Amino acid sequence: MGTLKITLRSDLCPGNGEAFGNSIDSDICFNPEGIPFIPARRIKGCLKAAAVELNAMEPDFAPMEQIDELFGSQTGKEGKLHVSNAFPDNMESLRYSLRKLRENKEISEYISNEDIRSAFAYIRGSTRLEDGVAKKETLRYFRVLSHYPAYKNDQPLAFCAEISVDNDSDELNTLLENCAKAFRHLGTKRNRGLGIVQCIYSAGKSLQNVSLPEAGKETTQRRIRLSYQIRLDAPVTLPGCKEQLSSIPARSVIGLLAGQYLRRKEPGTDEFRALFLDGRVRWSALTPVIRGKVSQPVPLMLAYLKHNDQYVNRYCREQSWRDQKIRTLEGKYAAPASDGWNIASVLSDEVYHHRHTEKMLYTQEAINAGMIYGGCVETDEQYADLIQSLLSDADFRFGRSKSAQYASCTLLTDKDRCIRREDIRKNPIAVNKGQRLYVVLESDAYISENGIIRQDDETVREMITRQLGIRVSNAEEDNDYCEYHVISGYQTKWQLQKPQIPVIRGGSVFSFAAEETGTIQDRTFWIGENHQEGFGRCRAYTQEEMNRLSHVQEYPADLYANPDPVQTATEEPALYHYLIVREAQKRMARRGLDYGLAHEGEISETNLNSRLRMILEQANSFLHFAKMIESIKDSDKLKSARKTVRELYGFDTAVLQSDSLPASETVQPDLKTMLSTTGDDTLLSVIETDKLQDRTREHWKIILSKALRKEEYQKRGDKQ
Repeated sequence: MGTLKITLRSDLCPGNGEAFGNSIDSDICFNPEGIPFIPARRIKGCLKAAAVELNAMEPDFAPMEQIDELFGSQTGKEGKLHVSNAFPDNMESLRYSLRKLRENKEISEYISNEDIRSAFAYIRGSTRLEDGVAKKETLRYFRVLSHYPAYKNDQPLAFCAEISVDNDSDELNTLLENCAKAFRHLGTKRNRGLGIVQCIYSAGKSLQNVSLPEAGKETTQRRIRLSYQIRLDAPVTLPGCKEQLSSIPARSVIGLLAGQYLRRKEPGTDEFRALFLDGRVRWSALTPVIRGKVSQPVPLMLAYLKHNDQYVNRYCREQSWRDQKIRTLEGKYAAPASDGWNIASVLSDEVYHHRHTEKMLYTQEAINAGMIYGGCVETDEQYADLIQSLLSDADFRFGRSKSAQYASCTLLTDKDRCIRREDIRKNPIAVNKGQRLYVVLESDAYISENGIIRQDDETVREMITRQLGIRVSNAEEDNDYCEYHVISGYQTKWQLQKPQIPVIRGGSVFSFAAEETGTIQDRTFWIGENHQEGFGRCRAYTQEEMNRLSHVQEYPADLYANPDPVQTATEEPALYHYLIVREAQKRMARRGLDYGLAHEGEISETNLNSRLRMILEQANSFLHFAKMIESIKDSDKLKSARKTVRELYGFDTAVLQSDSLPASETVQPDLKTMLSTTGDDTLLSVIETDKLQDRTREHWKIILSKALRKEEYQKRGDKQ
């Protein structure tokens, strides 16, 4: 794991392709805490562009074979380079300071993300010129990162990105170092003086493959279920067949772990076939976690009543829903609760990207980072330790853009979310004649007979009947709720689309009536094919159980809160001080505006407004300002000026006329007077250090400037 350090040598605009309301036409990327970052795809693209330039100058210096091996190629070869988003190099200290600030209840409500953004970036405008004159309707505003951030203007802003190279070699590391040296421009408006950077790549220690344990001997028929959860560290894009997937297919998990297995062991063994091919080990898809429980596609008998604003279970006899307008819950997920179902939607965003070579802007939908997904593996006991080792050591990456900005995930090891191992035991159901039964597909079902894919209701019900083990018939009063869709995939190596296969959608429900008294050996069973990829998992419910599952409640899907800063993190006092002083500036501005509104016309009556504005502009300190106030010759104007200064700054300039002049360090505005807004003195209690008080007093001009401007604008309005 290496590090790429990017130091700004000018302002930088790594645009995100989006506007910010009506005020900014092109914004940059910020994380939820308000801290800026440079997207990984941007970094990787610039590194590859630098490699191509090096190859054009001297092919032996950067061979195209090594470039394709490192970055990947258009022929389908996957690159070995993985790049993360670049955050400020003092990221942990920044997060520590922000957490400390937000924990302070006296001030946290006054600090917004926009205040935090202003510490790193500012807004600038540009327009198009035509014959030396600004063209109409071409004024645009965009946000840029400051070369020297506002909170610490003595050091250039620097970012760090983690970089890893699969099975790295000295040749690839040398190429990457040379690419970093040639990487000198980033972002938009590079021909307008923006985007000059300096990059340094530091190679870390090579990660050695950890040996895997051997599979145990087959001693019993004991089956084990391993349950695990992952956190999406970055947005995940899962392309489907004419639809965006919101669950991570089991085949993606199998492919990832199979690749990890083959890097350490030989292929073609019975162990490999058992784990990934012949169905002895069954892998589930990864779905959102809701209130700590792994979910499944929402059962289709659940619906939403539009006019009543409530959810119903259409198989529950105690709920009335007929003759009402209902809406299905397609696309949502459900986790069972003691008295019903907890449902949730997947959080996703539309993201913008620009394909530089084709000059094309395109969008794609991505599942939000921070979401928690979970799944399970059912295996014979002899393979449990091996699978757990594979899961623990895996570098989880799913979906598109695995090498940059997207796809990165982490296995959770918290006490409540670590890998759990439990025995799989049968759960029989006693059934009486005439009793209603309902079978819910907990995953998609792929049904094939003699090579022919079947989706007809008769075939599906026949398969379910065989697994139930008792004679059943159609339930006359209940409907089946069944949907179908098409699944596919993409073969990266060959750049070919996989065959499209129609399947029965997970969440489909089939109703039955028992024709005899008997016992269903296990309420959980499998139908169809491709069980190793999680297809065809079913669960049976009786009418009594369905009546108890009547309560349906919608919750947000589980999100993983940002972990605490590392224990070695120290406070970044410059950012803390900047945000406090910025809040003080806003309060002083509000104090001046309120004063101008409350004392409308008092300054204008003596024609003092322009005089005070001139004094304020020329004063280089508060003492200088006070002396200039006392230099006013007109007694009425002097009296009005003294009153204004006393009420705004809590200082009487008349003391400068006394025989015993005060010490120059005592001639300063009173903070309590300047910051008093509607009697709220909470900020004053936070500004406790002398250094912070002095930095706040440096902005003393804001109050009088705002008051004079307010009074001037009111005067103009009255004339009109």
